[in-house]
Amino acid sequence: MECQVFDIGRRNTLTITRFSSPGAYLAWGEDGEVLLPGKFVPADAAAGDCLAVFIYTDSEDRLVATTQQPYGMVGEFASLTCVKVTSFGAFLDWGLDKDLFVPRMCQAGPMREGQRYVVYISLDEVSGRVIGLAKLQRFLEERAEGLSRGDAVELLIWDRSDLGYKAVVNNRFSGLLYEDQGHRNIRRGDRLTGYVAGIRPDGKIDLSLSPQGYDDLINLTPVIVETLKKAGGFLPCNAKSDPELIQEHFGMSKKAFKKLIGALYKGRIITVDDRGIHLVKPAD
Repeated sequence: MECQVFDIGRRNTLTITRFSSPGAYLAWGEDGEVLLPGKFVPADAAAGDCLAVFIYTDSEDRLVATTQQPYGMVGEFASLTCVKVTSFGAFLDWGLDKDLFVPRMCQAGPMREGQRYVVYISLDEVSGRVIGLAKLQRFLEERAEGLSRGDAVELLIWDRSDLGYKAVVNNRFSGLLYEDQGHRNIRRGDRLTGYVAGIRPDGKIDLSLSPQGYDDLINLTPVIVETLKKAGGFLPCNAKSDPELIQEHFGMSKKAFKKLIGALYKGRIITVDDRGIHLVKPAD
C-alpha cells in the first residue's frame, strides 16, 4: 500500500512511525505525527505499516486519527441527526466518537435534538476544526455543467419549498423535485436516484424520479412484470389507484405506471380490471 498524506477531514493513508501507551503514531507531513488511539490499532500492526485512517481534531483541537468511517467528509453534503443543542451551536452524529459541531450562526434555523439535517462538511481555516454548515446554497454550483435531460443523478433532499423539494444533485448542484413528481413521503435527508427532467436557461435543474421519454420509460416494464410474478400474478393496482399504493408496490410514479400498464396491456402481457392488474404471460 502506497502511503500518502492528504488533508484534515478526509481519508489518509499514513505510515506508523512508533508505538506508545496511548496508541500508534502516524507520520503527518514532513516532520509531524498524529495519534491513532490504541482501540483503533490493528492487533498485527507494526512500525512501517501503512494504515487507511480518517483525520480530524479532538476536543482539545489536537489532530487525531481513527479507523471509523464518518458519514461524510470535508467537501461533501451529509444527512446527520442532531444529538445535542447548546447556546453556541448543535452537535450532530457523524459516525465518529466526536460529534460534528454546527455553530449557531451557521444553522439555517434552530436545530432540535432528534431531527435530521443536511449539512455541508467544511474545514474551518481559522481553528482547523471540521464543522458542519447548514446554509447550503453557497456551496452549490449555480449552473448544471455537464448534465443533460434524462441523465440519472444522485439526490440528497435538503429542504422543502412551496413548489416541492430542494435536492443536492451529485454532491454539486441544486435541483428541484416538483410536488407532483414526489409520489411518496419524501423527507429531508433522503437519498434517492433521480433524473434530469430539464435544465432551465438560468442553469437550474428540474428533477424527476422517473426516466424521461417513452423509450426510457418502456425499459421499466420488466419491473411491473417481475413484481406481478412475485405476487402470484395479481396486484390490486390500476390507473385509479392512489399514487402511494403504486409507489409502495412498484417504486414509480402514477404517471409512469399508467403509461407502462398501457403498453403491457396492448402487448397482451397483462389484463386490467376494477380489482387491479393480472399477469397473462411473461414479457418476451
